[in-house]
Amino acid sequence: MMAKVLIITNLLPIPEIAHKRNENDILLITEDNLKAKYPENTFQYVFVVPSTNKLLARISRKWESYYNLKEKGECEIKGRIINILGVWQLPKSTFFRTILYDISLYLNKRIIQNLIEDYKPTIIHAQNADVDAYMARKIGEKYNIPYVVTLRGFKRASDFVVKTNIKSAKELIAISPTQKKQAAKLTDNTIQLIPHGIPRVFYAKHCSKSVHSKSPLRLISVCRLLKLKKMDLVIKALSNIEEEYVLDIYGEGPEMSNIKVLIDDVGLSEKIQLKGFVSHSKLPEIFRRYDLFIMPSFPETLGRVYFEAMASRLPVIASKGTGVDGVIQNKKHGFLVEPNSEKDIETTLRYVITNQHKLISMGENAFCLAQQYSWDETLPKIQQIYASQLTGN
Repeated sequence: MMAKVLIITNLLPIPEIAHKRNENDILLITEDNLKAKYPENTFQYVFVVPSTNKLLARISRKWESYYNLKEKGECEIKGRIINILGVWQLPKSTFFRTILYDISLYLNKRIIQNLIEDYKPTIIHAQNADVDAYMARKIGEKYNIPYVVTLRGFKRASDFVVKTNIKSAKELIAISPTQKKQAAKLTDNTIQLIPHGIPRVFYAKHCSKSVHSKSPLRLISVCRLLKLKKMDLVIKALSNIEEEYVLDIYGEGPEMSNIKVLIDDVGLSEKIQLKGFVSHSKLPEIFRRYDLFIMPSFPETLGRVYFEAMASRLPVIASKGTGVDGVIQNKKHGFLVEPNSEKDIETTLRYVITNQHKLISMGENAFCLAQQYSWDETLPKIQQIYASQLTGN
């Protein structure tokens, strides 16, 4: 039976919005994998953009891009037509924000009606627990369509709106154990743990690494260069370490120039290299050149790249209190450091350098753990949710 999935989200790499162009494309990747395994499914997207007007559009390029995109009504991403829904929002969650949401629904009622009548979705999938889920709930109530919620965003707005959104949902999906644990405080409904899947190409067939205590430690980080990734703390921590190592940082982002200046300032240009953007398809081969993955970002919902690294038999360094905390065990699959702690990162790296021989067994543990997060494991769970609404179960 065919599932017709209407996805409501603000998590897409939108070309027309500068700060969204390099946004996580996991929803599109998930669709591609689902359709490859279950080709009868179809998907349609509604992208929620902050609503604005001509006056606000003159304030900044960001608001201008919002306005232009809303007026255009749609955009294209990788061959998909994305419907644009302008929603009046405030910078911070307030108890009366639903009034703005309802006004937005009223102003967009013709657009929504045409979309529902033309596409006839069998299920709506909201990609966060606040505004996306509110839109899904109201649309679902009006057109008698069940909706499910992936529990992004609930921690930032754990109030009556979010509680009502998730209470009325047919299914709830957490993408990390930490997220599931936190969401369980808000609802008695069953929450399924379905993390983002990892392609089989990342899973190294055998370990060819040879790590010796006297070899330079080979570190890698792959991320969008944002402040929350905490690469500045990694560089500062490494500046206090005299032992031999190399760190290659793959990725681009607004912090790239600042990171380059910091590397030069601490005199580590020979040890730390900015490698720039790398195609996702090249990562499996690249990961196998290194001994340890490091990205102590905070906050972090889950971090798909941690699992891609672990599938490649790399132990990882991540921050406590993030999505990966509760998945990996400290000193078994990798290391968990205190958030925003340069000192803890330095202490961990010193431990690794003097115990490099342990990285092989830790890499094997990481590889075994990552097996649970392959697309082979996650896709049937997502499909079961979509298919169950076709039969009303």
